[in-house]
Amino acid sequence: NYITNLRVETGNLFDIGFRIGDGVATPDDLFMSDGPWGIDASQDGTDVTLYNVTTNTNEFETTDFPIERNVDLRATTSSYVAAYRALTPRFKAVDVTDYNSFQLSAKGTGNLEITFVKESITNWEEQFKTTIALTDNFQEFTIDIEDLENNTTNVAELNDVVTIVFTMVAENGITTSKVMNLNNLRFSQTSALAVSDFESTQNLLKVTPNPMTTHATVTFTAQYSETVQFVIYDQTGKVVFTAQHEVNSGENNIKINRENLSSGFYFCKIVSSQFKFETLKLIIN
Repeated sequence: NYITNLRVETGNLFDIGFRIGDGVATPDDLFMSDGPWGIDASQDGTDVTLYNVTTNTNEFETTDFPIERNVDLRATTSSYVAAYRALTPRFKAVDVTDYNSFQLSAKGTGNLEITFVKESITNWEEQFKTTIALTDNFQEFTIDIEDLENNTTNVAELNDVVTIVFTMVAENGITTSKVMNLNNLRFSQTSALAVSDFESTQNLLKVTPNPMTTHATVTFTAQYSETVQFVIYDQTGKVVFTAQHEVNSGENNIKINRENLSSGFYFCKIVSSQFKFETLKLIIN
């Protein structure tokens, strides 16, 4: 007949259930669960060789929105393979507009596309996304929400996020091995750079000739030596070409060959783990 406070240390359990009763009357049941991780390996030619979900070891800030558990995914694919994380157990939308960045530690192979799936958007190409370049070593990534892009001119407003999807695409439809290790994911109230720092590192890309017919040269300046991904998108946001390049501090050039690209309007982007480069518009005659 007294109120008793009980504390049960759960650690990082995915779900937990309680039943409270006296063995006679109808008991009270309480069930709590976190959002699930899952994989999309539905495409023909995609074979998952390892899928492992592990406990976070990071101590998150009290102001963070943590994404519980880490993911290790390895697969071979001729199309794409993806891991996804629902923010709630019933795939209900969550408002994360209080946070201005998304942070994670990651390593793997090639480009990783991160898509924030909004409940109010039904067209996949209109979902807000970004791309990061993975390497063999863990790197810390901070993605400013305001830098997320889709195929419209709208600014990202993450007021109804259902899932976050992490996609690796096989270049040119060739079967290849893909690896992603994602750790300590969270929405944060910390930006990647101060405004003044951000503007000073927003490097410009130049291409000549533009419009191009058979080939062109992209010129840009890097502040450090690193491995970057050079990506070309069509007007729908589909990746039509990607290549890895070693760049050095100072001026760099990347040669573009038309190959199988049809006439039209394209976007060129350099994906760097260190700096933000401005997206380049390219016309092919």
